[in-house]
Formats: sequence, C-alpha cells, structure tokens
Amino acid sequence: RHLSDVVAALPEVHIAVDSVPTPWEAKGQVMRQLIEKSSGRNQVLLDGVKLMLDDAWVLCLPDPDEPITRIWAEATTVRTAQQLVEEYGRRIRQMAH
Repeated sequence: RHLSDVVAALPEVHIAVDSVPTPWEAKGQVMRQLIEKSSGRNQVLLDGVKLMLDDAWVLCLPDPDEPITRIWAEATTVRTAQQLVEEYGRRIRQMAH
C-alpha cells in the first residue's frame, strides 16, 4: 500500500481557533466550571479542558502569559469547527464575568 493511498483515505478535518479575554482572577474558575459542566463527557485534562465529541473535539486552554483563554476546535466540517469555537467562546465569556 502506498502512503498516498493511506493519506487519501483519511477523513478531512478542519480547525477553528479563537481567543477569549479572560481576567487573570477568573481563569481558574472558568476551567473548573468547564470541567463541571461537561462532566459525563469524554474529557482530557492535560493542558486545559479538551472535550472529545462524536466527530470533533474542542480544547479550552488558559494562556499562561496573557489574560485570555485560547480555544481550538477540530471537526469534519468548517462550519462545525467554527460553531464549537463560538459556542465555547460564549460559555467562557459568561463564566468569566
């Protein structure tokens, strides 16, 4: 089997990225609330809060040097990736204020 055949068989993925202003004093609270509100879902808690969804994932990561939370989402469509970034951006904005 050729590597090009293997690569061609891989599903197409799309990534969306955003940054949400998050006051320093709210970062810990935001991360705790994300964990609590997504309990029962498949979570990876290495660098931030990564939620594994059906055909996608979203990672919310507090920036160590700036008062922001970075959000990455990967999905099989551009629209889904963007919707995830927007949804979690809204959640973080609500939790931070």
